[in-house]
Amino acid sequence: MNILKPSTWGKKENTAWINAPQLETNDTTGSLAADSKNLYDLYAGKNGANNLASPFIAAAIDTFSSLVGAPIGISDDPATQELCNELNVYADDEAPIITKGSVLTGTSHVIPKIDEDGKIFWEQIADNQVEGFEGNGNMYHGVYLSRTNKYFTKEMFARPRQGTEMERRHYTKDYIEIEKVGDKQSVKETRENFFEVLPLAFAHNALPGEWRGNGIQRCWRSAKAFHDVLEHNAKIVSEYMPKLKVWLIDNGDPKQFANFLTTQLRGASEKINVLNAQFIGLKIKDQQKEDAIFDYLSSDSITAADKVADRFYKAMVSGSGLPELFFPNIAATNGNYATASLTTEIGARSIRACQREQTKWWKILYNKSVQMMGYMRGIRVGEVKISWSRFDLLNELEKAYRLQAILGALATMYQSGSGTIEQLHYFLKMAYPEIPEADAARLEEGIKHLAEVKGESTGEEIAPGMPWPEGV
Repeated sequence: MNILKPSTWGKKENTAWINAPQLETNDTTGSLAADSKNLYDLYAGKNGANNLASPFIAAAIDTFSSLVGAPIGISDDPATQELCNELNVYADDEAPIITKGSVLTGTSHVIPKIDEDGKIFWEQIADNQVEGFEGNGNMYHGVYLSRTNKYFTKEMFARPRQGTEMERRHYTKDYIEIEKVGDKQSVKETRENFFEVLPLAFAHNALPGEWRGNGIQRCWRSAKAFHDVLEHNAKIVSEYMPKLKVWLIDNGDPKQFANFLTTQLRGASEKINVLNAQFIGLKIKDQQKEDAIFDYLSSDSITAADKVADRFYKAMVSGSGLPELFFPNIAATNGNYATASLTTEIGARSIRACQREQTKWWKILYNKSVQMMGYMRGIRVGEVKISWSRFDLLNELEKAYRLQAILGALATMYQSGSGTIEQLHYFLKMAYPEIPEADAARLEEGIKHLAEVKGESTGEEIAPGMPWPEGV
């Protein structure tokens, strides 16, 4: 009898807890929960301490998530396939959000539920609300959740009052224990876990044996340093305007400052030509005393700071766990398209790797969801499999929506200098090797149209119907 409970839970008096089946526990993540709030703020640019790095991180995560796309549920049973079709439409909006959360914080936790209208929905839980796991090996069988809820109460002839309550949930396949501790009352209840659902951990880049993944918190410090350098550059440019400014006292003769046009700074080995300086500020305080304040900024100061910013930018990209192909201005950073060409295959393989690591969880989520939907509608359901490229199973509207999302991500990569039209075309074929030829031709036409809009020649290499590369 050894159940590992987070210390914040305290003593349990519920007899259902005491009489519950005893589980072997291997909590490998208790103190490793991501700082979800600050990571979300970094993505959204809400934190002034690092928001200059936010556009780069957000663009990379958005592009990557759009290219990973949404799963396609497939079943041999016609009735089950009808339910999958509904979930496929729902996944269009939810899947990119789940991927963004897992890439950002390391793990997206999702649990299927039924709302008051009897419709299925997927509740997404922030990683810092998951206190621990129970289980051994590749699968866990218990999850502890904890979060603070805010609510408003309205009493007669009184202003609304905000209150808070701590909600704690313990999920196992047999039961769900819920405890709510509020300002006025506390509630404990135990429910049967009828469908045996658990919060599913969509972990990104997880280590073997770990149920939590690794997000961009690895590049947090680099992002902060990158922000600091850019902010420093901005302050220099705003303070030292590229012009000569002179203040004279008592309507003095402007010719008196001519001697300062060529001057020698204290400790300098040679004179500096003021008129040729890149940034200069000059102020004469008193003609009689010939006293002056002379501020000189060397012409390579901004250039040197840019080199430091570039160093932290590369460190930020490396620590993010995302290929640099998805970050903006890769060509400008590296000087040419060589790096984009070399990372095209790496970027495509990262898309497929993310799809593979999510497939196990999507299969569980789809199967549990159709079981719940079938129960509510009185339908016997079959097994659901997951695919990422079977666009031929979607209706035309749904197919167009998904292809447009992929093409939009490719357009973002092209506009940000992540590759040429030919490179992005090859990337597409590497990332989606099983896509039907007809759908591939539609995407090829979309890439060609993108090139025409931008005025770039596509050449003969990306003609519609071009066969897919072998071995990818």
